[in-house]
Amino acid sequence: MYRIIFILMALVGIFPVTAWADCNLQQTNSSFGFNGSFDVATDSLRSTGSGGLVCDFNLALLSSNYIYARAESAGPYYLENVKDPNQKIPLEIFMDSAYSQMLTTEMQYFSNFQLIGIGGQNSGVSLFMRTSPANVSAGQYVATIPIRWWWAVCRGIGIGNACSGWDRSEGLTQTCIIICFEPGEDQRGPGEATTIIVVLKVENDCVINAPDVEFGAAPLVSSFDSIQQRIEITCTKNLVYSVGLSDGLYPADGVRRMQGTANTDEYIKYDIYKGNGVSGERWGNSGNERVESAEADLNPGPADGTNAQQYAYTAKVIESQETPSTGIYQDSVIVDVTF
Repeated sequence: MYRIIFILMALVGIFPVTAWADCNLQQTNSSFGFNGSFDVATDSLRSTGSGGLVCDFNLALLSSNYIYARAESAGPYYLENVKDPNQKIPLEIFMDSAYSQMLTTEMQYFSNFQLIGIGGQNSGVSLFMRTSPANVSAGQYVATIPIRWWWAVCRGIGIGNACSGWDRSEGLTQTCIIICFEPGEDQRGPGEATTIIVVLKVENDCVINAPDVEFGAAPLVSSFDSIQQRIEITCTKNLVYSVGLSDGLYPADGVRRMQGTANTDEYIKYDIYKGNGVSGERWGNSGNERVESAEADLNPGPADGTNAQQYAYTAKVIESQETPSTGIYQDSVIVDVTF
């Protein structure tokens, strides 16, 4: 007993004691931030946030601290679309950064190693969140997780199980004053409850597959064959959009042109038409020249996030022009998706 008292007095003599404060519970928001729909659909996203238990003093690292937590509702947990709750992203919550100790409805203990750096400037005990892949629409997804906490932590000066001042959750009792061991289950009381809100925002995204157009070689412009190809586009689930083609780098007289790579003052006129080209509808980048997702030749309608929608087109060299010098002629056309 005398040795223990001497050690405590020595510690007090070395470290000045400041005013003590309490741990408390706060409703906290944790966020995965903004993520593209394809990242959400293919990856397991991770995020770290406060679990709601906040101490505005630094936990004594040399002393024992006892913190426990459990989920108040059994999983599985989901982030739900705020406008369409039927759209969900699976969510798991862990008590450690290694994602090995899952938060469940069973009371679990936070080790001192997990609590390093906790406290001061209202930093809280961290929880670690992970999603499972899900094909969902763009929007805000929210999960509300109720959590119950128990704690007995050293807010004063301490070493081992000895501490000059303990902070305890409601109803937790320890039959001790300075030297306190881990409370048994019958000593922990009802604990205190809080709620964490987890948010993930999904953004619209598209993947475009547009192969190059190769007209080949011919002695006269009138000898080039028309080229029929398709553009494939995969977009976020339920996205309605339109597809446009730019006028290229060298448009003139309402048509596109390819420029000679050697003879840069010479051009070959050409254009791109919707579908098989029979209608003569030009595919452009504004107004009615654009193509709606409902007009796709394959899988028309809103995107489903998984299957590509195909848009057929026909590229033609305009015959009513003079044949330029021999050489290579090229242009660059931008495919844009607007939603």
